[in-house]
Amino acid sequence: MQLTGMLWGRKLLDLVEYPHSEVRGP
Repeated sequence: MQLTGMLWGRKLLDLVEYPHSEVRGP
């Protein structure tokens, strides 16, 4: 249960952080 939750949390964070970092740039 915890492992899947952590994996989902990481995927959600990646999806949320990706566009932000793209807009900010390197």
